[in-house]
Amino acid sequence: MRGDGSAPWLIPVDHAEVRLRCRWPAACPERILRGAVVGQVERQIGASVEWHNHGDDGESSARPALTLYRVRSCPEVYFYGRTAHQRAAWLIRSVGALMLPGGEVIEVESGDLRTGATGCQVLGKSWATYDLVTPIFPSLVTYRRRPREPGAERRAWAVHFIESTVLDWLNGARLEYGLDREQGQTGISVYIHDFDDIDGSVKLMWERPGRSEYVAHGFRCRFTTNAVLPDGIGLGRHRAEGFGEIRLVSREGRA
Repeated sequence: MRGDGSAPWLIPVDHAEVRLRCRWPAACPERILRGAVVGQVERQIGASVEWHNHGDDGESSARPALTLYRVRSCPEVYFYGRTAHQRAAWLIRSVGALMLPGGEVIEVESGDLRTGATGCQVLGKSWATYDLVTPIFPSLVTYRRRPREPGAERRAWAVHFIESTVLDWLNGARLEYGLDREQGQTGISVYIHDFDDIDGSVKLMWERPGRSEYVAHGFRCRFTTNAVLPDGIGLGRHRAEGFGEIRLVSREGRA
């Protein structure tokens, strides 16, 4: 989709990062971290879509994902939205332990907190290039048949998918801050480089033989777009659990 050169969107997004210092098991994936944190939230203050990223029906995904869970050298939780700073401060102050499936308790020794804000934009004459540092997995229903198509068709579909998911994230951020979706504004443009199909297993559970993973079809790539996005957000299916993570490579041009 080509931009029309009109004035850019500007969406203020608060964000915060928390690093939890604890002896987290190396084989324990992001989904378990999310379950452990959300379990503490539910026990102490009640369930909230801001933490588990699901709609009121328990199935549909919130847009954008307001809380992202990552396991690196230690568990990390990334917050976005109007209450990002408050949620991060609550996590640091209130969570002294995390419970794993089976009842094992992981003591949290301390936490590091970093807060900030960024402006998300759709620009007319400026470009940003991002790497998908982890594979992006669309809905299984929509992508299951893609590996049987010629490579050019898969690539074209991937461009459309990134355009739509980026636009969904931006529109979700606008709603989060009470901003109307503007009509006739600059469109989203995406160009893909270094496209690779991924057929891989997505680890969903931990130490549950026979139910620990499923095979998913997705892709990785470098892409250039006229959208400025928060570094480190996730796009696509399981985006809150480490997949579809983007990292800024470069910026060029002017708004």
